[in-house]
Amino acid sequence: MHAKRSDEVRWTSNGGPFTIQFKGMSPFDSLGKKSHKPTPTDKHVVEGKVHEQAPAGRYHYAIAMFADGGVALDAGSPEIIIDF
Repeated sequence: MHAKRSDEVRWTSNGGPFTIQFKGMSPFDSLGKKSHKPTPTDKHVVEGKVHEQAPAGRYHYAIAMFADGGVALDAGSPEIIIDF
């Protein structure tokens, strides 16, 4: 995923609630974000605005999804790339 400073970024899930945790630095205002459902019929969503001062670069994160009474973890270095 590519984004620029001040861009709005959104992850969605049909499968259930999830959380995103950045490793080291985050281009957002926090290292972690939890999903929410805007309405009961919507998908689970994590959204945020890339910080105006976020340095250009690659930001690696892990995703944990809660489903079927357990947790599925993808820590295989998904990333968001911040361009100027």
